[in-house]
Amino acid sequence: SSGADPGVTALTSSATATTPLYGFPNAATQGSNKEKDYTTKFVVKALVNGQSYYYPVSIPNMQSNKVYEMSSFTITRPGSDNPNEYVTEAAFEVEVNILDWETGTINDSYQTSGSAPSF
Repeated sequence: SSGADPGVTALTSSATATTPLYGFPNAATQGSNKEKDYTTKFVVKALVNGQSYYYPVSIPNMQSNKVYEMSSFTITRPGSDNPNEYVTEAAFEVEVNILDWETGTINDSYQTSGSAPSF
């Protein structure tokens, strides 16, 4: 099913991560299924209605000397209760921009809805 979960109240706060995270290059573009996905993941933890949920964002073909900038992270329903598991239905939307490390020029971008890797 699609659309926002009526059990999720509007979030009244936002957060900005200002500390960079460094990852190793990873040529994996996708796994054969959700259980065998070897892409790099950035896992967002959020409190929704007082309960912690996890939202894994898959980053396919992570390259060195690139900046991966995530923006417009919107939660649409409760996420996973396990940071190592994808959510069963689309629970968030996020835009990922891939920028050149030195120039800051956007080289690529993609959007994902978070239920399974979408490449």
